[in-house]
Amino acid sequence: RQYNTITDLSVSLARICGLTSQGLERSEGCEGPEKNETLELAFPNFAYSVGLAGILQKSPDMSLLNHLTLEQILDAEGAEDLEGDLLTFARLMRALLYFPGAVRPLLEEAAVQLDSPKGSEWISLLTQPPFVDSLTYRHAQHSVAQGRISAAYAKLCGPLWKDEPVKVLHACAVRWVKLHE
Repeated sequence: RQYNTITDLSVSLARICGLTSQGLERSEGCEGPEKNETLELAFPNFAYSVGLAGILQKSPDMSLLNHLTLEQILDAEGAEDLEGDLLTFARLMRALLYFPGAVRPLLEEAAVQLDSPKGSEWISLLTQPPFVDSLTYRHAQHSVAQGRISAAYAKLCGPLWKDEPVKVLHACAVRWVKLHE
């Protein structure tokens, strides 16, 4: 399978759409690609898909998650220095931070019973910072569109998140809560 295709597509479509690492349109005189032109910073479906591709490509070593620093997660340009499992974790944690509204529909479509004991762990996580105040920090102009994209992505790709991917997503959410403390 070609798991890197989603990452390549994210970069090439970002260039076509004129997206830069700052999320602004490129000026006409700008030559060459910017270091971090990618749709995973603008669209939830790309953000979660590149993380999922990393999990499906190779089962990540969960012990490495605690070695990921806040700077590595937040610095998308610096993430290019990451590789393998650390890159997968950084991408998933960025997806959780930028698009927390996608988590609940994704869990529902991945058949996570939120009213079960395992589901209550998720509910507990999602009611803690940085997730609890996600409505306060959502994008003012594009949040409705991002919500619709998240719901559509969950419907189409939710089943791919069953089993190991949802466990990795859970571990990343736990790490976010710990980093926020």
